[in-house]
Amino acid sequence: MERALSREEKIRKAEEIYCRRKNLNTKSENIEDTNIQKRYRWIRRLLTQILLSMCIYMIFSVAQDNKIKYSNVIIDKTKQILTYNMDFTEYYNGIKKIFYNKEKVKEDEILIEDNEVNTSDESKESNEEDTIIETVSGVSQMTNDADYIKSKVNMIKPLSGTITSKFGVRDDVGSSYHLGLDIGAEEKTEILAAIPGVVQIVSSEGNYGNHIKIVNDDISTLYAHCSSMFVQEGASVTQGQKIAEVGSTGYSTGPHLHFEIMCEDRYVDPELLLDF
Repeated sequence: MERALSREEKIRKAEEIYCRRKNLNTKSENIEDTNIQKRYRWIRRLLTQILLSMCIYMIFSVAQDNKIKYSNVIIDKTKQILTYNMDFTEYYNGIKKIFYNKEKVKEDEILIEDNEVNTSDESKESNEEDTIIETVSGVSQMTNDADYIKSKVNMIKPLSGTITSKFGVRDDVGSSYHLGLDIGAEEKTEILAAIPGVVQIVSSEGNYGNHIKIVNDDISTLYAHCSSMFVQEGASVTQGQKIAEVGSTGYSTGPHLHFEIMCEDRYVDPELLLDF
């Protein structure tokens, strides 16, 4: 099993990937800008020479038609102009170089894309490692919380029934992570307080429908979808006291009790504490 990276190692690795990607992107941009400048410069020089040659040709054609004679000095200067920077081999080599660099840019772009794929794979691996670490940590924490609750209170089942939906990820379409345990039972079945404590919430609002929350120091239990509720907020209840009856209020597909257990602000799987 591979060693889990520490937080500092993950940060350093992320910084290295960022710098490498940034340098490659900057290099590609600089190469592209340079090639564009060279391309325009060569085209501009070539067009200038062509236009200049055409103009001189037209002038001499008109002069010849009108039988105008020029001195040898003018003819020599004209020849110099025509031969100035007209090395077509140089033009060919320059254009060839431009297209070569263009292919080089494409190669660099491919390298950058490959690097981004590798970086994406590294990020994916890092995310998978984080997920595994968080999952293992979460399971370990929940086990510790369950042991802590057992040491504080001898919890009892709120009712006997059939488990219709367990704690955790649900396979049902449209469902996500289930934060409690669904216990199916006939409507009006008595619901008992699993722990002694103080009633913190008695409410009919939200998807839970009629629900009750009982708190004992840093441990709490919640009972949802009740048909009737027999306690009030602020009241003290004893373990095993009848507090409500099974119903199907709120977001529910049938009579059942949705039962939750929390240690501080962390959810705990009821089946780690109770045998159903």
